Formats: sequence, structure tokens, C-alpha cells
Amino acid sequence: MVEILVPEIASPAEMVNSLGDGFGRMVLCPVPTVVDLREPPVIPEFLNHLKAAGWVVVRVSAYETRWAGPGCVAEMVGTEVGDPPDAIVFTSSAEVEGLVKGLEAAGCDWGR
Repeated sequence: MVEILVPEIASPAEMVNSLGDGFGRMVLCPVPTVVDLREPPVIPEFLNHLKAAGWVVVRVSAYETRWAGPGCVAEMVGTEVGDPPDAIVFTSSAEVEGLVKGLEAAGCDWGR
């Protein structure tokens, strides 16, 4: 039987709460392998919450998150598109770090 759990609030802690106590049962966790960036804290925090709830965590690399290189900000700094964006939306700290690395590679010094 497969049960689909959807927490009311989309967060790692609420996902763990939805699963409930593990009682030593195994949970498979497909997570990213982070290359050339710091792993976002949400990943180890989520795995630690599962362990604290009594789950035996099996971490499996599902995909890679990596910096796209120095040219990754070309669109944003206007070399490929005429106008800069009005807003930037991030879904992880690795995305922020990748953007900062790209901007620094493009010569932005942030006034340092």
C-alpha cells in the first residue's frame, strides 16, 4: 500500500511530522549531491529531524546541484538580454551562492 502524505505547511519539519515516529523503520531520502557549492543546511537538518523522530535514514544521491560556471549570470548582467530583472527568486541557499560566485566572476565586487 502506498500512502501519500501532504503536510499543510510545505517544510522539512512538517514533512517529518506528517510521517510520524519512525520506530526504527527505514526511510529512503533522494537528495542532491552538491558540487562546488556548500550543501544547503535544509538537507542535513531534514535528515537529522528524521533520525530524531526514530527513522533509519538512507541517503541516496538523486541528482547534482552544481555551479554553472562564470558565465551563468550573463543574462542578468545584460550580455544576453537588454533589461535586468525586476526580481530574483531563490529556492535554496545553493542558488544564492551560485549567483554570488557568478557575479563575482563577472567582475561585480559588491563595493568591497
